[in-house]
Amino acid sequence: MKEAGDSAVEKALAALDAADGGNSDPAMLLDGPTDPVAAASGAGSYVAGDSSSGVDGAATPGPEEDSESEEAEEEALADVECGACGELIGDDPCLEALGKYWHESCFLCTDCGEELADRRFFSRKGKIYCRRDYLERYGKSVCAGCMRSFKKNEQAIEAAGRVWHPDHFSCAECERSFGDDEPFFVKDKMAYCNECNNRLFLACPRCEQPVLDDQEGLSALGHNWHAACFTCAGGGCSLAEQKFFPRDGQPYCEDHYTQQFAPKCARCSMPIRDDGVQACGSAWHQSCFGCSECSRPFGDGKYFEVEGRPYCDEHYWNNFGKKCAACSEPIRDKVFGALDRDWHFDCFACKACNAPFPDMKFFAKDGAPYCREDFGRLFCEACPKCLKPIIDSSMEALGKRWHPECLTCYHPSCGITMTNGIFKGSDGNPYCE
Repeated sequence: MKEAGDSAVEKALAALDAADGGNSDPAMLLDGPTDPVAAASGAGSYVAGDSSSGVDGAATPGPEEDSESEEAEEEALADVECGACGELIGDDPCLEALGKYWHESCFLCTDCGEELADRRFFSRKGKIYCRRDYLERYGKSVCAGCMRSFKKNEQAIEAAGRVWHPDHFSCAECERSFGDDEPFFVKDKMAYCNECNNRLFLACPRCEQPVLDDQEGLSALGHNWHAACFTCAGGGCSLAEQKFFPRDGQPYCEDHYTQQFAPKCARCSMPIRDDGVQACGSAWHQSCFGCSECSRPFGDGKYFEVEGRPYCDEHYWNNFGKKCAACSEPIRDKVFGALDRDWHFDCFACKACNAPFPDMKFFAKDGAPYCREDFGRLFCEACPKCLKPIIDSSMEALGKRWHPECLTCYHPSCGITMTNGIFKGSDGNPYCE
């Protein structure tokens, strides 16, 4: 748990409310130039009237405590509401400021949303602000240097869009106070001395020296450059008067940028400048993007991808499509699976007579389908009595196979169907007992 750095926060708030009374910032009596950018070597001054005071604080870690007190504090905070979202603090990291407890993630600048849990913050009328936004709202009544409110009839100067105590007007970078006639430079309502301004904002990224007014320079990639320093980071050729390509804050000529950073074609491995195609997980020249087998371009834009390589319709099906067991051609639509092989629906027919199977009933021999008639004719033994092929059930007697209904007593006055007690007559035919 973190607590504010100033234990007198509530007293300061009470003093703020009493002094403020809900009034807006007071009028200012200006003396001298009011535009700090135009008055580069001076600053306007004014006498401030009464103003509302803000509270300056910092949410910082509290003192160390033993484990028992920490546990007791955690239990006490579990039912405390966050000063921002209104939800219970629970076990979340929290801090104490302005007489309230806050989730660390909720302790944000009212205007910009910057997290202020470990930063200096400022408060006015119960709202918290970062330094920048506090000055944007109340900068006419507080010194931009010390962030203290001006007292009645206290001397102040206006510069860089802010108001300062004369002794507190200093460089935002090195914090050195400006002399009475010392020039300063303004950026984002912050004042900088000549040295810091040159180093931070005018320094050439290549040589790190300032680009002065009497030197030939140019602006690119968010910086000022000496014209002689604005060269290709890859080859050193001058880019002062030609097109350049940025990469990681550095300029490149077209050739070096293309060689170092342009994607390479998956077919020819050469850099792709401006006619590229992204397909199959790779980049290609438009002219290189064709079938991996025949190299023909895809006129209709349609292709098949296999392991990152494109194929035309013909070579995809020839190389990777399933082949019909009957005609050996690729199967482009639905696949009919039978006998552990793939078939076109129209090709799945009797191997002998080529007749289709209307009811999809067939007989198999050596991996090929046959209709009933051809299967019996070609592969089945004939019954000794009716001489028709035995396709279904059969009975064996006298060393031969018979249709069950054909195995009958050959005696002219009998003819019963036999299943046992069969005897072979002198004519070789079966007889009952």
